[in-house]
Amino acid sequence: MSQFDVIVVGTGAMGSAAAMQLARRGRKVLGIDRYAAGHAHGSSHGETRIIRQAYFEHPSYVPLLLRAYELWRELEQHVGEQLFYQVGLLQAGPADGFVVKGVLQSAREHQLLVERLSPSQSRQRFPGLVIDPSMACVLEPAAGFLLVERCVRAHQRAAEDAGAVFAIGQVTRIEPTSDGARVWVDGEVHEAAKVVITAGSWADSLLSPIWPTLPKLSVLRKYVCWLQAKSDLYSAASGMPTWLVEAPEGVFYGFPQLGKATPGEGGVKVAEHSGGELVETSVAGPLPASTPVDSRQSRERILGFVRRSMPDLTEEVVAESHCYYTMSADEHFLVGMLPGYSQLIYAAGFSGHGFKFASVMGEVLSDLALDGGSQQPTGWLSHDRFAGSSSGHR
Repeated sequence: MSQFDVIVVGTGAMGSAAAMQLARRGRKVLGIDRYAAGHAHGSSHGETRIIRQAYFEHPSYVPLLLRAYELWRELEQHVGEQLFYQVGLLQAGPADGFVVKGVLQSAREHQLLVERLSPSQSRQRFPGLVIDPSMACVLEPAAGFLLVERCVRAHQRAAEDAGAVFAIGQVTRIEPTSDGARVWVDGEVHEAAKVVITAGSWADSLLSPIWPTLPKLSVLRKYVCWLQAKSDLYSAASGMPTWLVEAPEGVFYGFPQLGKATPGEGGVKVAEHSGGELVETSVAGPLPASTPVDSRQSRERILGFVRRSMPDLTEEVVAESHCYYTMSADEHFLVGMLPGYSQLIYAAGFSGHGFKFASVMGEVLSDLALDGGSQQPTGWLSHDRFAGSSSGHR
């Protein structure tokens, strides 16, 4: 039976960052994941993720994002690799919708720089994206995208530089003890004073045996595709930003190509943030990614948006993938300690908008494990917000 100060269960976006922060504070850290860093079976793959500060979901996320930006830059310096591309973000939708209204509210409350554009002004600057004349547009220059697999590998590499060790294995059970916890991995048992659980889509199946009143978590499978371009309008070199549109039929988003891409080179990533297919996960059961998937309906929804809004994209799919959103009942994160078990720290329910926070969540989880609290403003993300309410429970 091996002994550690802290075991991190799940070393994707959040877990790899937590392992780095814990190891940098001198702890003996073991990180365990079912697959190698950068795998395509969970929520931390697909090349890119949007990063932004003027957060339409809630202004209270902004202080966390400001710290996340600092930590992403620090990580880039440590590994000597660019991870963040600040190409800007164009967001559009009804003026009274949740996206544009939320962006402007966060920008106003936190004095963030955003630029309002009319649809015609947006078309002049970004001719590859046609915005409906009835919509409002806002451009955030400080936004951009992160290279997702590279970020996970960079955090893991930095963690190893600080002394953390990583193992590939399937965690089937976590058991609190009087002085810590035991973790079962492929039949072997490891012990630690603290366990950080960042298991993504498998958080519910690992946590619910210990925490029967765990707030409800559900998993959505999302289809993502890369489409062939007719021209270089969608390349970062041509000035294309990341983008997100709140359309009547759903919320769609996408990314520019890196470099001055030409037809025949790769594709333009386009996806739908809304929608998705509800799937079941279990610790011992098959991965959702291993089950047959019929993506025709999801693909057609994306292509319908592309036909109306992206004239220089073809309908030729050059690559496709799936990722997973682990949804909380209110679509805000769940972060804290398990009730009655201060040795068990968890982060879950990132609801499809968590990756950009990975750098700061690593710091928060390390603080919770070692100090019992964090200076970062995460109290509002506690499970306590569901106390006395049936909406957030199973």
